[in-house]
Amino acid sequence: MYILWGIITTIITILFEFIMMQVPFSLHTKSLSFFIPAGGFIDGVLCASGVYLYLRIKSLRLKPKHFICGGLITFVGFWSIYFMSYETAYVSDGRINHSFKGEKISNYMYNHTEQFTFDNYLHYGINKTRFTSYDYLGSIKKVDDFGYTFNTAVFISECIGFCLGGIVISVIAFKNRNNCRKCRNIYSKKRLYAFKTEYVKDEIKEIQKSFNSKDDFKAFIYKNREPLKNQEDFIEVSLKYCNDCNIGYIEYKHMKLMDKVKNEKVWAEDKDKYIEIEIPRDKLKRVTETNI
Repeated sequence: MYILWGIITTIITILFEFIMMQVPFSLHTKSLSFFIPAGGFIDGVLCASGVYLYLRIKSLRLKPKHFICGGLITFVGFWSIYFMSYETAYVSDGRINHSFKGEKISNYMYNHTEQFTFDNYLHYGINKTRFTSYDYLGSIKKVDDFGYTFNTAVFISECIGFCLGGIVISVIAFKNRNNCRKCRNIYSKKRLYAFKTEYVKDEIKEIQKSFNSKDDFKAFIYKNREPLKNQEDFIEVSLKYCNDCNIGYIEYKHMKLMDKVKNEKVWAEDKDKYIEIEIPRDKLKRVTETNI
């Protein structure tokens, strides 16, 4: 399924590039200091984003096969964008457009010797590449043509940029994810309840006692607690656990009121006051099987 999600985001990226060509603008060809493939990097991120988005939503572990899949999808996306550019290339009044105006480019001859195939279209594009320099006001200073060899190297760096984008998005997608310290699987999580900050010591003592039996834990979870809608800070309690390794923890996050946006309160975690308690292994099954 993650492959399908990657294919979908790749198709969306190709359609985005096609729409930009109507401006005309090609994001994938944009570079910084000639060799830094900024546009290709962004498109690579977009192509592979579906793979890692699926893994994150499903709380699945990131494995080497996902890296390989993400890299292959961005590589295919790179060539697919160029092939789309070729298939939508038409010639009107001596200019190439992607609005289907005029004659399809494949009806023309390349260098007056052979048909304009996809391979010839790539060579033509590399040959015609020009690098524009701008001053700090955005005005064009000069336009340089460094030759076919240099342009080919830039083309290759663009392909590498695509693949790097597919790798980097995996780091972004899994940033701040909690993984099991033993098997590295992503923890399953359940939000339990919240309480006032001044009760934290008592709550910790009580929840440790509640591990003694399933009924005691359920009673503790469903205990009536004062609503916290008007609190400026509170403790949010969550359960995280790994079924494969039978490891689990109770998290206590200190949430502080940071701002009010349109009369809506915005809280943020005070990470310096984070508390975590490990659940005894022989009691964890009772906790995860409890309907909470």
